[in-house]
Amino acid sequence: MTRARTAILLGTALLLLPRAEAQQVKSPDAVARATYACPEVPDREARVARALELRDRRYDKNAVACAADILFAESVARAKDVELAKEALLASLAYLDVVTLLKAHDLAGTYVDEWKVRLEHGKAQAKALSERLNALAANDPDVIAMEGTTLLVVHQFDNLITVAHSVRKARGLLERAVELDPMAFDGWALTLLGRIHFELPAILGGDSAKSVEILERAFAQTPGNVQLLRYLAESYDQELQETKAIAMLQRIRDLPDPASVDLQLTVDELRLAQGLATRLAHEALAAGLQARRRALLETHPMLDPRVSVQAAGHGGDNPITGEAQY
Repeated sequence: MTRARTAILLGTALLLLPRAEAQQVKSPDAVARATYACPEVPDREARVARALELRDRRYDKNAVACAADILFAESVARAKDVELAKEALLASLAYLDVVTLLKAHDLAGTYVDEWKVRLEHGKAQAKALSERLNALAANDPDVIAMEGTTLLVVHQFDNLITVAHSVRKARGLLERAVELDPMAFDGWALTLLGRIHFELPAILGGDSAKSVEILERAFAQTPGNVQLLRYLAESYDQELQETKAIAMLQRIRDLPDPASVDLQLTVDELRLAQGLATRLAHEALAAGLQARRRALLETHPMLDPRVSVQAAGHGGDNPITGEAQY
């Protein structure tokens, strides 16, 4: 796998409480909004390279959608190529995550039908790729971890029974992957396993103390993973280890400037880290995290600031100052 490209925003895949939604008829406008034109590149290798470049643009839903479509088609054409199928699945998971984040910030549900169309398309690709990878390389730790991740992402909006079953199966797959290789899925398998224990209620097998233990192991392997740092900060906070939580948030603030692939991820994580610092009543740290985020947004104006659409007077811009509230 391409190491620099596995930083999927999997936090959205781990909101494990049931979020089942009623089926709605999708409007023609929604289908139109979910339609996009992808670049045509005649040369096969150049086409794959272009798709990998587009996959990095987590701030552009259609760019990531094109990456997923191009890599899926190329993977179908080269059905025995395990590494290409991995890259294609990463693109499909990245697309699903981008859409899920946009859906979460659409508080008024203005574009709910568009998100449904996009999620259905992405889920179909992800499931097909995961099944093919499992058939091609069932004992590959990366493939096992990606199968578990796909279960979490694809079934996140299903009913409680399906979600609970998917999480249990995903946890078993991630545990198996980590046993085979602690750095499976470029270290994400261990990180996700720790996050599952944080998110799950105790009655379903969650354990916040165990989440700390697992995430600390992950931190020893990948100390520069900004999302892992935030996960660990939240787990420390849950266990009333405030000093350690603040130390993790300080690490986030002080990380070197990210590579282009991690720009959107870093901006998103700085936003969440700022919220946690505020909750911990550490005003100076919250201000530092906010300043770092603003600097990145100013330097890279193409990034999505994740400003929520206003709904019933909440979210969006401050109606008095005009400033973004998120």
